[in-house]
Amino acid sequence: MKASAFIYDLGGFKYFNIRTRKFYNLKNDLGSLIASARDNSKINSWLVKNYFVTECENYEDEIREFNNIKKIRNRNEITITFTVTTKCEQKCAYCFQNHTDRSSMDIDTINNLEKLLLNEIESNKELKIINLILFGGEPLLEKELCHELIDRVSKIKTNNNLIINTVLTTNGNVIDIDLFDKFKVFDTRAVQITFDGTEADHNKSRGGGSDSFFQEIVKKLKVYEQYFSVCIKYNFNKKNINQFSSLVDTIENNFAKKNHLYKLEALQTSLSYSDQDYFYHINDKSLSLAYLELAKICIDKGVYYDIESIFRPPCSVGAPYSLTVEPNGDLSSCVSAFSIPFFKIGNIRETDSLWIERDRFIPKINPDDVCVKTKCAFYPICETGCIYEKVVSGDDSIICRKKFYNEFIPELHSIREQSNEDDKLSY
Repeated sequence: MKASAFIYDLGGFKYFNIRTRKFYNLKNDLGSLIASARDNSKINSWLVKNYFVTECENYEDEIREFNNIKKIRNRNEITITFTVTTKCEQKCAYCFQNHTDRSSMDIDTINNLEKLLLNEIESNKELKIINLILFGGEPLLEKELCHELIDRVSKIKTNNNLIINTVLTTNGNVIDIDLFDKFKVFDTRAVQITFDGTEADHNKSRGGGSDSFFQEIVKKLKVYEQYFSVCIKYNFNKKNINQFSSLVDTIENNFAKKNHLYKLEALQTSLSYSDQDYFYHINDKSLSLAYLELAKICIDKGVYYDIESIFRPPCSVGAPYSLTVEPNGDLSSCVSAFSIPFFKIGNIRETDSLWIERDRFIPKINPDDVCVKTKCAFYPICETGCIYEKVVSGDDSIICRKKFYNEFIPELHSIREQSNEDDKLSY
């Protein structure tokens, strides 16, 4: 047993575990803990459970172990992003669906999903959790389909001993109390509402011909929080980053409760949007500073935040039980890759299982790659780069973020220590 290659030493017995994406303050240096674990089963168990150690002989084998564990752990949990429709009353120029023909699913797609879920429950006794994400477009434009879907999944929940977690992604402009009430049967109920800045910039970005989008959404936040845990997603870029503090103040003043999460995510490239000069490049120092600045604002204002988006992948692409259902029934391994043949893994009308192998999306281990040569600690949060970004750019080369993470992680740890935060990135 030896120390994992995926442990980042911050000095002073402080470590960032790349596999768990958590910071740890240990009582001794890792080498000494590993030595003492030979005679202490409790320490040994903790080191193994938290992926601080490995039995692998070399770096390549540890990458293989990492890929295998992802697959095994994925066996008891299905995540389905169900695209009710790609239609939307708003016209975001950066939307990654703009290259598609906007359409909605039909009842046959729901029938097939129900059938596949029941088959999976019957055939896989390890299955314990179903995560269902209602996605768009704007899913609430198709209320009848949303009702039908939730009714079917509610029945599955009632008849089986399963945990079912739900997320509704919406622009926040549509309210359906009867539908919202139906979500109460599920174990967790979350809603994600996206903002692109303060009022003027948000309305301009949405491009739907209305100057009141922002105010209409803000006024409805109190309704949403009665039924869901609310997550505010902030799509930030070089133009709107300075608006975040003011946006948080506006939003918090319109909530009755104070337990909401702010999901921070830099806009990324898409197939259909050419005006990307104000997007951050994935390795820009300014991107690191932007995430840190937004995190500090959240800390100062006492709100929860999520910056997991700075680590990508891993994601759904390589996970056999994680998939996106498009309106025509096509199954995609990537939630951003609508109607992109490379990511298609089947069709819901033709497959007989939701477990779909993804070996072709797992990066091949090449001894000559810089990752292997340098035994890079960041492989589990990089995996040679986002496949979607590679496909969109037409460049399949390794996207190395070692320098970026070497600068970002110590800085993140520093601001977290100053604010006495616990050891999670998303909490």
